[in-house]
Amino acid sequence: MQRIETVTIIGLGRTARAAAAYLMDKGVHVTMWGRSRDRVNEIREHGMEITGCCMGHYCPETTDDLAQGLEHAQLVLVMTLASGHRDVARQMKGCLRPGQDILIFNGNWGAYEFYQELGNVWKSHQITIGETGSMLFLADYAEGACHVKSIKKEIGAAAVPASETSAMCGRLKQLFPQLVPEENVISTSINSSNPVMHVPVTLFNITRMENGEDYSFYGDAATKKVLGVVEKADRERCDVARAAGVKPKSCLEIINSFWPNKYDTLFEAIKNNQAYVSGKGPRSIKHRYLEEDIPFGIAPIARLGRMFGVATPCIDVLLDAFGVLLDVDAAKDAPCFSAGILQELSKD
Repeated sequence: MQRIETVTIIGLGRTARAAAAYLMDKGVHVTMWGRSRDRVNEIREHGMEITGCCMGHYCPETTDDLAQGLEHAQLVLVMTLASGHRDVARQMKGCLRPGQDILIFNGNWGAYEFYQELGNVWKSHQITIGETGSMLFLADYAEGACHVKSIKKEIGAAAVPASETSAMCGRLKQLFPQLVPEENVISTSINSSNPVMHVPVTLFNITRMENGEDYSFYGDAATKKVLGVVEKADRERCDVARAAGVKPKSCLEIINSFWPNKYDTLFEAIKNNQAYVSGKGPRSIKHRYLEEDIPFGIAPIARLGRMFGVATPCIDVLLDAFGVLLDVDAAKDAPCFSAGILQELSKD
């Protein structure tokens, strides 16, 4: 099997930086692409200071020219917010090279949107589109550096078509032995713990965010009562997954799969994990827990629920509450699902 030596990362945020450091430690040539020329130049001129699970000063190649960034990439990691997936797919369409693998960290229906946007290009170029069910790296900014707090021991991954999943995970094993094959990319997106965890905790702590308070998201904000709401939303997500033909995994099962220690309750799994309880909560309402986990997390579950005739009352209340609070249509940017595409993506 050919060794992967060149990887392009789409994105310049903290998890993209963590991924770059992780790959460079493995001897991979990394190119990072970003829309912002200022941020591209910042990394080009000063490099990146990384602490934690990866340690050192890293100087990846950087560019704001997407065609140039993709020219020699064997693997493309898409590490933008979910709101950027469709636009990135459109821009990549004319720049892709035959035989490339695209892996979207983490999915949030990214593979579905790439499938829609790339049309027949992925087939004619023999490109595999893949996504993960969660983010491999937990990272944050601290004291002028990107601090990689932890790297999960395993995460689910799937490909388009589903029959390519095992082959894709095999090709990427040298870099990401943590990838575990899932049923399909519907499973990786719907069996994500982030949205049903983040959104209720965020709603019940919105004043902390708006006031810019200093608090621990899971240590302080995720109380037993709030986690009770998380579990209600999670049960609805699992009901929708079953209706969509996907084997559901509860939040507790998903979180237990990430880490060596296993727990019997969601409360225990969260409160006994230092990687979670040490994480700071958002200090602004302009945050991905709102901008990503609502339109690309819980809103798609509600849409699929309506499509398959499954009630989602708790999730609907969360969407309505955020709609009133933020004066927006919380589901406006959510993916529009086609029964035909869902069927195609679930094929072996």
